[in-house]
Amino acid sequence: MFAMLGFSLSVLHGVAIAADRPAAPSLLVVIVVDSSGEVLPGAVVTIQQGQEAQSKETGPNGLARFRLPSSKKINVVVTQAGFTTARRDKVSLERNGTTVIGLSLRLPEHCDPKVQICM
Repeated sequence: MFAMLGFSLSVLHGVAIAADRPAAPSLLVVIVVDSSGEVLPGAVVTIQQGQEAQSKETGPNGLARFRLPSSKKINVVVTQAGFTTARRDKVSLERNGTTVIGLSLRLPEHCDPKVQICM
């Protein structure tokens, strides 16, 4: 019986230690494209997590990468001059893994995409 009690306490102790460890950061990859599916380099991706926010520009491949704690849901906002703003709220991050989301930016309704003139 004492051996069983010792085993139970060691198991419970292990659970307590695991619960005290901070969660490993998750990787968020945001892919930004235009309405035709072409990648958009230079778009600004802003991640809002609670009261904190951070921004990065997409690279030549249309990607922005963030390392974030996986404990909270986040909001993602993407902007680029000449395009409408895209937003995705309450994104859940894959715990200790990679979450990939894609957002598409459109030209405003009163734009002529052939000549890129907006009214």
